[in-house]
Amino acid sequence: MPCLCYGSNSVAQLRERCQNDTLVAEAATLPGFRRIFAGSSQKWFGVGVASLAAAKGVAACIGSIVRLSVAELDLLDRHEGIPTGSDPFSSAPPNRYRRQ
Repeated sequence: MPCLCYGSNSVAQLRERCQNDTLVAEAATLPGFRRIFAGSSQKWFGVGVASLAAAKGVAACIGSIVRLSVAELDLLDRHEGIPTGSDPFSSAPPNRYRRQ
């Protein structure tokens, strides 16, 4: 599954978080979206965390694509605060992020 990285998840971090030293990142651009810093994170001293927002016009988010297995996505979900058994596509508590 392709995973767009546009915040702090560098390929080096994903290799550690997904327990796969062979992950490779490819440059990517997501047209029609921009990176924003929203919410408030205790982990990041109360500042916002990287998120995506739809944006009309020429906006685009620049990042990278890493291809992850279902098991690797599950590991990443746990790291991002999705409890085991919780729907990673839901923004309902206690999820801190939502897969799209």
